[in-house]
Amino acid sequence: MIPRAALTKLAKLVAQDLTDGHMSGGLQGVGEALAAAPNGVPDVLDLLAKEAGKKKPNGALVDAYGFMVGQALEILRYGVERNASNAVEAVAAVRAKVRSLVEDGKLDPGTLLLILRQFASAKLDLGDDLQELMASLIDHESVSILPGKAEIDDTLAEMALACGGDAFALHAELAEQTSTFPESHRAGIVAALLGAADPSLREAAIGWLLDSGPTTRRDTASLLQQAASAGVVSGTMLRRLITIRNWLPEDERPAVDAVIRTCRQKGIECAPLKAGAVREVVASGIDGSGAQSLFVVVKDGRRQATAALLLKQGVGVRDAWVNAGLTKAEADGFLFQVETQADCYDSSLDHVRLTLGHALAAARESGVLPPFGLVDVVERSGLPSINPEAAPVASLVAQLLSDIPAGRQNAATLAEALKGSATWEDNFLFLESWFEDDGAIDALLEGKQLSAKRRAALVLDKYLPARRARWAELLAWNALTLRQDEATEDDWMDFALVANELLGDRPLSEIPLMTVIAEKTVGAWETRLF
Repeated sequence: MIPRAALTKLAKLVAQDLTDGHMSGGLQGVGEALAAAPNGVPDVLDLLAKEAGKKKPNGALVDAYGFMVGQALEILRYGVERNASNAVEAVAAVRAKVRSLVEDGKLDPGTLLLILRQFASAKLDLGDDLQELMASLIDHESVSILPGKAEIDDTLAEMALACGGDAFALHAELAEQTSTFPESHRAGIVAALLGAADPSLREAAIGWLLDSGPTTRRDTASLLQQAASAGVVSGTMLRRLITIRNWLPEDERPAVDAVIRTCRQKGIECAPLKAGAVREVVASGIDGSGAQSLFVVVKDGRRQATAALLLKQGVGVRDAWVNAGLTKAEADGFLFQVETQADCYDSSLDHVRLTLGHALAAARESGVLPPFGLVDVVERSGLPSINPEAAPVASLVAQLLSDIPAGRQNAATLAEALKGSATWEDNFLFLESWFEDDGAIDALLEGKQLSAKRRAALVLDKYLPARRARWAELLAWNALTLRQDEATEDDWMDFALVANELLGDRPLSEIPLMTVIAEKTVGAWETRLF
């Protein structure tokens, strides 16, 4: 447990760093320290509430406490994503502490909003209880934390100017600011946007069709229907509605179809897409968590634009964004930085289309809708008609095998590929993260006094057999990625051959790669916090 005096001293140091605009080396691990300490985050919340409740609170110190909470929540989120019970319990304790502070009258709406924004920044779900708590405060407090209409209109006009009319940048900014509001209140910003004179503000409203909350999405569709009836939906908005439609849950598509029909009845024509010329496509290797980044460099008039995607196996599209208005030197510099920080390979738009279609199909299964920025990415890349289309691992592996020359499909080649898989990491850096990181590993290994070697054997024998299909899928998609880059030569074939063995019944002990994964899993388990 960290003494509260030490937490206060730490907060003062953080406050100074935030004021200076940089985080000193000694404070960069504040999140890990708080997340690992018993009652660390709840104690910081107590100190935050106490400081904010003073007649003359120290604003810098309040922000520092908020920052500390956010850093700890981000660390805990990693544990939550891998179903680690201690991380799940720690987050539940934080939620309970927030509820307790509000119920005891120790948190005003503004301070509660600061705390809830830390959940949003850490990409942690607020949960129904905190959403309801926020709704109650908004509805019953004498001083509302929501601005009035005139203030909203002025703020939106200023944001549109600052974003240069970029509807996607506008949406990203507004979505972050309103993410802590209850679903029942988020539609208010959509209504304000659709009633604005600036077309970029109206275009940004479409983004809430991809909100995480179903109530917000339904409210947005209803407001768009009213806007379409009034004839204020533009041709660009119509084109984007058509693009988004198939990304939505099946029961929500009829409402969007109705908006599209109304637009056409009003004589609104779909605006043509002016896609730039694609200069280069780059893809990273897929890491052990199933994450892959794709980058497209586009010649956009006299300038350049870089479009980026982050895809996650079993989840869908984690992130999507465009950085426009670059010089060629700036775009090339960005690619150079990407390629020096990750294992990257030359790719193609066909590969982007296939992998993105598969990711959108995964999103349907996971329920995690893609970000609005994906529309910007596919438009810039000239791929507006991307629809969810799963590529089952068995079909993908079969296709890859059919493309391997007959002369390489023999027992000797397979034996060479299997043997070589033990040292693939020497040539493919993305394999450094190829290990299992799930809460079930804790249940398997905790409480057992075993050597690292015996732990690895236990993982290989008791845990990895149920994960064969997952690792076959990672191998297959990496094979497809490597195949796009001629510089990798025939390496993709080895990945495909080993993927096929995982889909079969060959014992895992005869696939050296799986022994490596078991050993790395144990190493990660022994060193992680959550």
